Amino acid sequence: MLSGLITSKIRIQILMRLFLNSERNAYLRELADEFGASPSHVKNELDQLKEADLLISRKKRTTDTVLSQQRTPSI
Repeated sequence: MLSGLITSKIRIQILMRLFLNSERNAYLRELADEFGASPSHVKNELDQLKEADLLISRKKRTTDTVLSQQRTPSI
């Protein structure tokens, strides 16, 4: 269903992982390992999702944590 709207498989996996488990945070390396993708590829996808206001990140010392944006993005 989402594959017709969103062309990146990694982006779909990120969205499903974070929105279906919205109480859980995720880290870049954790997502890269889980999806078998390079950290740079996952970072690019995360940046695009944050720019689209679908995700937010919280910086804790030197590590960014990403989580789903719970409010509806403005369209």
